[in-house]
Amino acid sequence: MPEDPGYDPPLITHVSIHDRWGSADGVLTNHGSSLVLEFGGNRFEGYSPDGLEPTTDPGRTPQPPELDNGDLCGFTMTWSLPVRVRLASGTEQLPLTLEVSVPSRSRPGPPALVHGVSLTLRRGDDVLAASGHQSDMEQALPALQRDAPDGVHIETCASCAFSDYHPGGYGFMGSLGCFRSRKEEFAAIEWKDGLFALWNDRAGDVQETYSCADYTR
Repeated sequence: MPEDPGYDPPLITHVSIHDRWGSADGVLTNHGSSLVLEFGGNRFEGYSPDGLEPTTDPGRTPQPPELDNGDLCGFTMTWSLPVRVRLASGTEQLPLTLEVSVPSRSRPGPPALVHGVSLTLRRGDDVLAASGHQSDMEQALPALQRDAPDGVHIETCASCAFSDYHPGGYGFMGSLGCFRSRKEEFAAIEWKDGLFALWNDRAGDVQETYSCADYTR
């Protein structure tokens, strides 16, 4: 069975949630592959912001969250996490701010609530790069890298030489396969279809913003 590569201990960050009830603060526990979100007296678990299922009874809270086929929807979530960035002066951990929007398919939302993600990388008070609004994490991190100054390289799983998505498709966030345990076999694959034979032997699935000691550019 694949491992569960990720943060050890889990990365715990404060998040800002905006939904039909207004703004609220919450806590996001990030394992590097799975997420636990707590806000408004509710708890949600999943592998992607658009796939968070309640583990508490949302109907018991004064302002119940909106669900779409059992998943949290109709919200925007903003939080920051550290990412490894290589600069001319060396490698640093810099804060990456993520703004994720998951609209409701059953109820018209605000015009700004469009499914997708925006990324902003900062160093001190300066913005090093911004992705603009993108449809998913696979689009957002390359857009962020393209906006970065020359000599700045964002070292996350999304740009690692030993990661890729399943040939049959991928989700909004967190379905990136890690092949750090099968480096030689992965490097020998010439066509994307070759991943089918190797997929069950991967180290696990990771978030695009994660990075481990085996990162290879």
